[in-house]
Amino acid sequence: MAGRDLEERIENLPEEKREELEERIEPFEQELEEELFDQHHSEIGNQITDDEAELSDFNVIVSGFLEQDGTDYTFIRTEPLIHEQDKNFDVLVAAPSKGVAVLVEIERTLLDRLPGKVSKFEGKMDVVKSNGADFDVDEYFEKVISTQPDEIDYVLSSQHLAESDLQDAAAAEGLNFIAWLLGSHGNTCRVKDFIVKEDETAPFDGHADDDLRDYIETELASGVEKQDYVSFTYSSSKYLKLKHMSITLVNRFQRHSEDGSFTYEDWKQLFEADVDLYNYLEEEKQTLFKRYIKYAKEVGVIAIEESNGDVFENEYRVKSRATKDQEKLIDELMEKMARARMEEDFEEAVREKKEEVVTELERDHATGGTTLFDFEEIDSEEEAADDD
Repeated sequence: MAGRDLEERIENLPEEKREELEERIEPFEQELEEELFDQHHSEIGNQITDDEAELSDFNVIVSGFLEQDGTDYTFIRTEPLIHEQDKNFDVLVAAPSKGVAVLVEIERTLLDRLPGKVSKFEGKMDVVKSNGADFDVDEYFEKVISTQPDEIDYVLSSQHLAESDLQDAAAAEGLNFIAWLLGSHGNTCRVKDFIVKEDETAPFDGHADDDLRDYIETELASGVEKQDYVSFTYSSSKYLKLKHMSITLVNRFQRHSEDGSFTYEDWKQLFEADVDLYNYLEEEKQTLFKRYIKYAKEVGVIAIEESNGDVFENEYRVKSRATKDQEKLIDELMEKMARARMEEDFEEAVREKKEEVVTELERDHATGGTTLFDFEEIDSEEEAADDD
């Protein structure tokens, strides 16, 4: 309604006033567009950088347990309890043959706001111990590791932590858990563990299985090769997922496909070949795909090549003028995301500016172009004439 009212007001202005409006709005729009584009482009870039930094911690753990000799423990998947949302853990490691699961929570740093982070971690532990708030945790474990574990280890991890501070926080919460200090340098990563107890006499010995403790102390603490197995997770920002999925689809599928189009099955097989969808449930894969398609269409990154009436049956194509140049492709994706994100802010700011200018022009037209200041000047001139 407000938009229509403004347009009617503009139409009611004399032609010369409408021209003046255009002359004043055009440079404002140009300056605003550049300002908002730079702002949103930077914010999206910063979000992607933060996501990638977080994934570096994920990859320390994955590198330590995926296809490693000398241990029965293996990486199972990222975000294992995603249906619990904020009660979800970050990584699941397990030794199904031993009936042991290890749920790992990753924090970028444990050097600040520690009491809140430990309390949040305890809340996640409680959900698993009570067999879930929204779904059956035991049933879930049966699906992903083919057994209900006899033992579950809870691990709070970070590349930045102080053991003494963790001990104080655990004492305040009356909590026992395991901490992993993650390390990453170049192509090498390390994991060191230590026990965090509510008090010195608490009957808690850390990992339930001595073999896991030995593996960490003899292998992971000294360092293993780090690889970037995981490029996105279920809860990564839509910006990172759009960027990575689109680039991967172009580089590893679209360039080599006969017609360049892809379906859900193509997308699924492509990312299942990596660790990104490792042990994801079908419904989780479908949700990820639907969200990618929805957002990619909104920003103009993909188009429907052939519609079959179903998001999972349609054929899609990544739209780009730079599919053969990786850097240009990234720039194009970033530009499309930034322009889509700034659109609402841009329209709102232009509308407000037009309201301001139209009000001024209406007032000017109503007074015939004469303002109170003009009348004051006329009075002064008449007084001067009378004095003469």
